[in-house]
Amino acid sequence: MLNQHLNMINSHDGRLRSYQSAIENHPDGVLILDRDGRCRELNPAVSELTGYTLEEFCQKKLSFLILPQDLEKTRNHIQLALRGIPQRYDMTIIHKSGLPLHIQMTNVPIILNHEVAGVFCIGRDITARKQLEEQQRSVKQQLESFIENNVDPILMVREDGKVLRVNESFVNTFGWKANEFVGMNVFDLHLIPDEKKGEFEELAREMRAGNKIIGKETVRLRKDGGRMNVLLSSSPILDEKGEVTGWSVTLRDITEKKKSEELLLQEEKLLVAGQLAAGVAHEIRNPLTALKGFVQLMEKEKSYNEQYLGIMLEELKRIELITNELLMLSKPQQSQFVHKNLIGILQEVIALLGAQTIMNNIILLTDFETGSIQVHCDRNQLKQVFINFIKNAIEAMPGGGNLRIQVRKQGAYAVIRFIDEGCGIPQEQLAMLGQPFFTTKEKGTGLGLMVSRRIIENHHGTLNISSEIGVGTTMEIFFPVC
Repeated sequence: MLNQHLNMINSHDGRLRSYQSAIENHPDGVLILDRDGRCRELNPAVSELTGYTLEEFCQKKLSFLILPQDLEKTRNHIQLALRGIPQRYDMTIIHKSGLPLHIQMTNVPIILNHEVAGVFCIGRDITARKQLEEQQRSVKQQLESFIENNVDPILMVREDGKVLRVNESFVNTFGWKANEFVGMNVFDLHLIPDEKKGEFEELAREMRAGNKIIGKETVRLRKDGGRMNVLLSSSPILDEKGEVTGWSVTLRDITEKKKSEELLLQEEKLLVAGQLAAGVAHEIRNPLTALKGFVQLMEKEKSYNEQYLGIMLEELKRIELITNELLMLSKPQQSQFVHKNLIGILQEVIALLGAQTIMNNIILLTDFETGSIQVHCDRNQLKQVFINFIKNAIEAMPGGGNLRIQVRKQGAYAVIRFIDEGCGIPQEQLAMLGQPFFTTKEKGTGLGLMVSRRIIENHHGTLNISSEIGVGTTMEIFFPVC
């Protein structure tokens, strides 16, 4: 049929004869319409595209394929092509199976002797492309909805630090309007405190390397200058080549949570200080007795004795050390993370608890690595952890026993072990340790271990607990060394 119609057209211009094979073998469906818009010929690809045989196709009007809403548009495009104006547009047709197909149509006028003799209508199946575009559009809409309606503040930052966008929650939480923030550099807006800018550069390096940041505790500033404790999560934004072009940042406000943790921490400090009071009183009573004796001797002798004064000064220093440690443990402290010698901190704790161990018939055995082991820490918080663990070990050995404290450096970590000879903890209870109000003690609350575990995690450390009934318990802490 195609051959017949081409022969008819060829009578006007023999140049079209060479196009016959190209049209027959064209991968897209090709129809030839006459000047009245009637289908005269079509190639085999039309049958593959629509599901109809060539005979079935020629027995019907073209409108049977076209959705009603696309019919008028299709007629207009054909009329424009018949006026000599090429057309390209998308339309939807109905496959023989009843399924819709998205088609990209190209209408090319057939010009013979400077007149339009008909139209080549070339249809390409773009259903898969349309479906992909629709999926991408749907994903984009879902992403837009997730970002804009998220209760947590979200900002998207370019690799050079310029802000691409912020969501409504960010505006409400931090006080900047979107147009004040977008396009600006995060450093210029004072979102990041001065002491945290080095941390931001470190996070940026992680992002450029394609790494994610999950749940990092840090501080950010509101527009009014107020400080906010946040939990920061960030992931890289990749282009079509997989290269990092920026990153998205989610900031969850944990200010109230941090206040609750601080109250819990302080409550636990006061509880520990109260429990240590008897031991501290005993520790102070000994130097006080010596001081009293020397004062009485000098009063009796009615003379100044330099040797007595030297001993008295040492005893006073001992009392000062113990009271300072107790006060530091009990009073609220601003968190200060600095490099400290881990062994030195342990030795200070042991000095504070020396009387407590003696009163409970505990032999304290230390096995420390030679030299210092520097860790980035809050000294007072680590002391609270160590006091908790030593106190727990003492309570686990009511009849007395040995408590071994080991400190080792293993690669990039410092390892501290508290090894007691107590009654041990059943295996089924080990996994529950550290949960609020779960305790193995008759009068315990379970908060001590929970607070200690939280402090260890805040120092990027880990805690392992192993125990055996009738043998004892080992508390093992790993801290990254400086």
